[in-house]
Amino acid sequence: MAIETINVGNAANDGAGDDLRESFIKVNNNFTYLSTAPLGVANLGSGVEIYASQVGGNINLRTLVPGNAYITITQLENTIVFEGQPGTFTISDGANTMIAGGGIPMSIVGSDATNVLVDDNTKTVTITSSVFADLSPQLGASLDGNNFNITNVGNIAATSVLGATVNATNLLPTNINGVSYADRLGRYIEGFDFGVFTETPSSILDFVIASIGMDHGTFIEPNTLVTDFNSFV
Repeated sequence: MAIETINVGNAANDGAGDDLRESFIKVNNNFTYLSTAPLGVANLGSGVEIYASQVGGNINLRTLVPGNAYITITQLENTIVFEGQPGTFTISDGANTMIAGGGIPMSIVGSDATNVLVDDNTKTVTITSSVFADLSPQLGASLDGNNFNITNVGNIAATSVLGATVNATNLLPTNINGVSYADRLGRYIEGFDFGVFTETPSSILDFVIASIGMDHGTFIEPNTLVTDFNSFV
C-alpha cells in the first residue's frame, strides 16, 4: 500500500473530485499506513550502528553504555558527550610503590650500565643491561659460577680463594692461609736462600733444607754443582 492522494477536482464544486466520504476513506487509509509502514531509518557511514529495528510505529535504537569505569557518557539537550578518564597503574619493587597515570607523567631511568629506550611508535619500553658496559661492577653477595669457567682474566686480588681447582698462568697471592708469600714461600721458589744458621724448622720444607746439606766437594776435587752466593761483604 502507498499513500493515497485525494482528488480535489479542477475547480471548486466542479464535481470532478472525490466526494467527502471517499476523501475521508483515503485519509483513514493513509493514517493506517503511516502507523505501520517502515520509516526507512538507516545508519550512515561506518562504525557502530545506533538503529536496531522497528516494531510497528516504534523505532528501536541501541542504548549507549560505557565499557569500563574510565569512560563516562553524558546526555545533553542536543548532544551526547563521551569522555575518557585517564587510567592509573601501580609499579612496586616490593618495598616502594608508585602510582602513575591520571595525567601524572612517569619516568623510567636506567642507572650504571642499564639503558632505557622508549619507542612511541610501537608503544614499547626496552631495558638493556650488561656487565661489560659497567666500568665498576660490584657484587652484593657471593658469585656462584654454576660450574662454569671464568676465562681471560687479568690479575686476581683476593684475600682468599675457595675452589676445588685453580688453574692460572700467573698466580700472585699476597698471602696463603695468613702467611706471607714472600716470607715463607718466596725463598724456596725465587733465589737461593737456605735460611739462618740457627733456624728452627716450622714446615716440612724448612726441615728438609735443615736436614740435608749441599756438598760441593773439596777444593782439590770440587763437585760439578755450581752455586753462586755472590760476594762476601
